[in-house]
Amino acid sequence: MSFPGLKMSCRKATASASVTSGKTYVVVSGGATTLAQWQAFFSALTAIPSNGDVIVATATGSIVGGATVGLFATLASVNEYVASGDIGNTSYLFFFQTNGSCEALNLTNNTLSTVAAAATFSGSGIQIAQWKNERILIIDPVKGYFNWNGTNLVSMGSVNGITITNGGTSYSGTLTVTISAPNQ
Repeated sequence: MSFPGLKMSCRKATASASVTSGKTYVVVSGGATTLAQWQAFFSALTAIPSNGDVIVATATGSIVGGATVGLFATLASVNEYVASGDIGNTSYLFFFQTNGSCEALNLTNNTLSTVAAAATFSGSGIQIAQWKNERILIIDPVKGYFNWNGTNLVSMGSVNGITITNGGTSYSGTLTVTISAPNQ
């Protein structure tokens, strides 16, 4: 998996030819490494990556040909699926991990945040889609549908974020709140 349009700096990481499967790296130097040599450790590549490209290792070992990479981010677990999406004017890179967690890297300020703790997702087969530039829809073939608005992760079919805008005063009894499907 690679994100050739995503360019990142590797200032905080030490450049190395050693990679570990499932970890995300930034290309520091391409050296004379051929596409076949890159693909031995980054099988999703279809072209030689450029300096600053973000790529995910699919094998463990040392890249030959002089190329070096830096560890992109220290994540809680091994990456299963990496995807990008936008919420408002903020771009994110999502790391879904084999332990069922998800972390999001805010590409505006380079902060890493937890979207979901371990065991929230099944850990494989996950996909995402962006909805109207306001939320990320997450599809898990085992655990169902979720959405994330940049702050709250909600399992579809659950209730979240009810706000009472005019609570009133002087009630003489307990109020009843009914939650139903929209337009019913």
